[in-house]
Amino acid sequence: SSNGSRVGIRGSEPLVEGLNGIYQAEFEIYFDDGTDDDKPFTQRNIFIGIEGVLGTLIAGRFETALEQAQNKVDLFNELYGDIQNSITVNDNRESNSITYSTPDLSGFRLYADLISSEDVDDSNGTSLAATYENGGFYAALAYDLDVEYEKTGELDDKGNEISSNDTSAVRAVIQYSFGDFQLGL
Repeated sequence: SSNGSRVGIRGSEPLVEGLNGIYQAEFEIYFDDGTDDDKPFTQRNIFIGIEGVLGTLIAGRFETALEQAQNKVDLFNELYGDIQNSITVNDNRESNSITYSTPDLSGFRLYADLISSEDVDDSNGTSLAATYENGGFYAALAYDLDVEYEKTGELDDKGNEISSNDTSAVRAVIQYSFGDFQLGL
């Protein structure tokens, strides 16, 4: 199993004093048989944006604020034990997203992610997070409202396969690192 082989580009370009243009295009590579569609590449975080003293604004496809809030507590990220595979459907990478994140405010940072649905029958999603980091201590509180996730194999009331569904969730994270040890919940 190829759990995390990736290729991509990332960079920044100065625009004006104190303001940079940023970009990233990241793809997961399947070296053996490809994905379910027999494609060797799948999209991951792909965005363009600007960053400066007032924060960062990006647009594209990337992890929601709720997923990013988990920090490094998910030690099985990209493996079968990933919380996305065993606990929740709320770790999403969404297209049609615009995210604003504040600069570091004495250890505090806020994130607001607006996600536009391509389906007129679906709600637009929102993902919000507040984080605090100081030394080896990290804490976060995050909330998803009507964020779409893929569903496969489930049927609606009429027997049609459901391709996606909206979900809402709250995530609280606390983590402390000291020396070579890390405790997280």
